[in-house]
Amino acid sequence: MDEYLKILGLGEKSFNYKLIKDNGGSIKLESRSEYEKDKIIKEAYDNIYTQINNEYNEELKVLENEFTISNNASEIKYNKIINFEVKNKSRYEIRKKAIITKYSEKTKKIIKAYNSMRTFAMREITAFNSFRSKIKENRKLRYPTAYKGLGFSEEYINSLPKERANEIIKEKYLKIMQAFESALSDNSLLSEEREKIKLLQNSCKESYKYISNVDMRKKYTEFLDNMELKEKYSKFSQYNPQLIYSDDTGGYRILKKDSKNSVEIPLNDNLIIKKVASLSYINATGTLNSYINQYEIKRKSYDEEKIDYIFSDINLQQLETDEKTGKLINPQYYHCVVNELLSEEMIKASKFNSGYIGLVESVNNVDGEERYCTTLQNKKLSQTEQEYLTVVTIYENKQQNNNEVKDGDNYYIEGEER
Repeated sequence: MDEYLKILGLGEKSFNYKLIKDNGGSIKLESRSEYEKDKIIKEAYDNIYTQINNEYNEELKVLENEFTISNNASEIKYNKIINFEVKNKSRYEIRKKAIITKYSEKTKKIIKAYNSMRTFAMREITAFNSFRSKIKENRKLRYPTAYKGLGFSEEYINSLPKERANEIIKEKYLKIMQAFESALSDNSLLSEEREKIKLLQNSCKESYKYISNVDMRKKYTEFLDNMELKEKYSKFSQYNPQLIYSDDTGGYRILKKDSKNSVEIPLNDNLIIKKVASLSYINATGTLNSYINQYEIKRKSYDEEKIDYIFSDINLQQLETDEKTGKLINPQYYHCVVNELLSEEMIKASKFNSGYIGLVESVNNVDGEERYCTTLQNKKLSQTEQEYLTVVTIYENKQQNNNEVKDGDNYYIEGEER
């Protein structure tokens, strides 16, 4: 709003208020009517447009005079120097083009400012867009949420009593929709602006649908949570079947071998891990000793047991406690696995990668001390991890689509458990 007023040569206070004398002769501020604002905007537009047009014509006139004088001087001094005139003409055209471009950009800004402020409805829409653009989105998503779509922050709405939130959202929605309808009823509205308003109108309708009441907001929050995890952790774009060997019929030689005599390992009071199987595969280089493990993860949430199956390569021995000392064999590795790799967020994130949860890798900090971190949050997986992801995806797709093995399809070969 302020930017457009400035372009039109207006101040916010002088646009919104006027000075009047009351019956006692005292001067006070009074809000302008919308009709008065329309009139001020139109007068300011006409004045600034005329001013810019005059400046444009004056600058072109000065250029024309300079060109004429320069050409006359060259003829007097050099008689017939055609090359000089050609060069002079070229410089003239370049400068003229620069002037036209400069004033064309100025004119576009003025027209945009005028069209954004010329009626009450357009001022409401402009103010709404300006307010909406300044709202901070705490979610790290590549698109604005429905909350921002209606000019709210998610945190603000969630801080209100549920029914009050419903009322505020509805009031804002109806107000902005009224502005849309009013603006679209104006036959003088430019077609380009009309299309933008229609798109914004449809966007607001969609936004309202998602957050109009408590139940819808709850579902929408779950959707946003999943989308945030997906944008952060999904590695589907790195799925690459070319890294895995396939035969002439297009089949992949992947073996699932169940783990025998595997025991549950309690990691803490609420977390139990158990290795249940291994997937062996042949990679594109023909190496048969490649494999990835499957684990069963049990934990309790609000007295309800949750079980998930994930794929990774976890060193279970490094998670154990030394029988003599009673201390963890590798506390840094243990804490990384328990608190990061097997956190609820990471387990949920693994579902976007067919159950692959990534690995735990060792790195050295600035002091040279060894520490551990998870790899699924890395933007780029190593080639080995891309192989793991691809194998897991192929296997899971096969399990979902067809449990029977057919020639020419994904199939399993016999092998030994690793």
